[in-house]
Amino acid sequence: MGRQKKPEIIYSIGKGSPLPLGISVVGDNVNFAVETDADKAGIVFYPKDKQGKECFTVEFPEDQKVGNIRHMSLSGICLKDYDYNYCADGEVFTDKRAARIIGREVWGQRQWETLDDSTKPDKTRCKPDFCKPAKIEKLRGGFFDKEFEWRNDSNPGTAMEDTVIYRMHVRGFTKDESSGVKNKGTFKGIQEKIPYLKSLGVTYVELMPAYEFDEILKLDYPAYFADKTAEEDMPVNYWGYSDAYYFAPKQAYAAGNAVLEFRELVAALHKEGIELGMEFYFTPGTSKYFITDCLRHWFLNYHVDGFHINTEVAPADVIATDPLLASVKLFATDWMGVASNGNIARWDRKFMCDARRFLKGDEGMVESFIADFLDNPGEGRVVNFLADHNSFTVKDMVSYEKKYNEANGENNNDGENYNFSWNCGAEGETKKRKVLDCRTKQMKNAWVMLLCSQGIPMIMAGDEFGRTQSGNNNPYCQDNELSWLNWKLLRSNKVMFEFVKQLIEFRKANKILHMKKRLMQMDSMSCGYPDVSLHGIRAWYPDTEYYSRHIGLLFCGKYAGGQDYIYIAFNMYWEEQTMALPALEPGYEWQLTLKTDKGDAKIIEEDRKCNIPARSVCIFISKKVTKTTKITGVVKK
Repeated sequence: MGRQKKPEIIYSIGKGSPLPLGISVVGDNVNFAVETDADKAGIVFYPKDKQGKECFTVEFPEDQKVGNIRHMSLSGICLKDYDYNYCADGEVFTDKRAARIIGREVWGQRQWETLDDSTKPDKTRCKPDFCKPAKIEKLRGGFFDKEFEWRNDSNPGTAMEDTVIYRMHVRGFTKDESSGVKNKGTFKGIQEKIPYLKSLGVTYVELMPAYEFDEILKLDYPAYFADKTAEEDMPVNYWGYSDAYYFAPKQAYAAGNAVLEFRELVAALHKEGIELGMEFYFTPGTSKYFITDCLRHWFLNYHVDGFHINTEVAPADVIATDPLLASVKLFATDWMGVASNGNIARWDRKFMCDARRFLKGDEGMVESFIADFLDNPGEGRVVNFLADHNSFTVKDMVSYEKKYNEANGENNNDGENYNFSWNCGAEGETKKRKVLDCRTKQMKNAWVMLLCSQGIPMIMAGDEFGRTQSGNNNPYCQDNELSWLNWKLLRSNKVMFEFVKQLIEFRKANKILHMKKRLMQMDSMSCGYPDVSLHGIRAWYPDTEYYSRHIGLLFCGKYAGGQDYIYIAFNMYWEEQTMALPALEPGYEWQLTLKTDKGDAKIIEEDRKCNIPARSVCIFISKKVTKTTKITGVVKK
């Protein structure tokens, strides 16, 4: 359409395309397509090197409009030298599809600028005639740099049924001084902790919102903050569940360039066989086309392996059937009956609630727990967890019976009231050895429930070594030591860490504990044993009445291509229970492999029974009998 000239810049405007939306490079040209119903619109270019350079505006040609999309093609402008914003009918705004956001480099700080400062010519020139003066947050979009050496990076390709999720807050994971990393609270900080993640045995890291959200809540946010008179009085949006620039990694989570550091993190995790997923909270009203484009952007440009989305806003059917995302893991609380190719899973709190109730000895919970423990829908899987970001931690669920959210400034009215927790005899911090021993045992019991369940296990970062939030079950605004991981606990709770690590290894080594399809409780192989069977005081006769608090599960490894039998005996009663040890095929014997109680789990050989200590779990594995071996109760260290 002709060559144009601005100060020191000669560029050409050509016929653009309304699709794809956003900014795309086609040969030597850059295509801009933005959604707006404005009569006039343009692009404001801001030079990064301000020495002797001025910003300028390029207006969209009147004839390059399709529906509510303005578009044009530009050549001659070196994008790496500029940042940008859009203008539309008097308003300057930042591109919601910007690949980078400039102006939020420092966590918790805002930068402002006034566009009507007539004393500064460079600012007035940045403002086209149809843009009115306004005080706005000093935000700008940054152009995407596609140059990155991915080398031979590839998705580790861990099957859904083999996945172990480790969920974290980017800032909170390494922000505390005890983390010992150089770049605290950043993507680089996580990268420094990859050896730890590898040693724990997790296969998938999920990041809570790590895109460019605003951590400073606005005064008009919810009604219960109406008494606030200044934004500095508002609580911090620590978690990030708010509107955002979803295409851009959060700059405050980077030591330098967020785009580069996020890619480096993904590549480093992939090198160690660990996948990376992202959680997205899309606000009501967000276009389903925008959401789909966003997920595709992160998959293609950042090699992200999975997404956790809120399907009450995100289009579940469109995303689950998108051929481009067919290999991506997809998580949501509800898939609304959507069919998939095996890459979707339901993120459900039911396991957490039922497991906690069974753990503390509530009556009538055996049937519900077993249903959750064995739940495995197959193509649409389920994610199990003991704690989430908005619940008691694993340590707090055995330390507190009520929430303590006063620090949130809402008079303890926020957060879940029903936590299904038991403090083991003392509320909060205590030095009573009996209480501490009970808490340790209860946490171990809970870890067995999670890591031996058929669903995909999810661990909240730090729970494996006993992190605590001092009874706060909703620390959405706590950007401090309450939410940050205290890595000193890893040393003081090393035994718990090793126990969780051992259970993850045990899970991986026994495919029968995480099958691709639902166990049928039938002897479909005609081998003499069902794939899984239930037992009680008598073998093959489980007691699931309301008063029962114990259950045994026998897994036949032949259904997973192995030979071992695994028997898990749960006794959540406050007294010792004698439970049956089901008879094995000739040539095999039971060996106690793992127990959560310090005492002995006495095996009664002649009666094929075992005394399971109060509030404890025992795991037995079949071993081939030799002439010199006997049934033993030795525990693996």
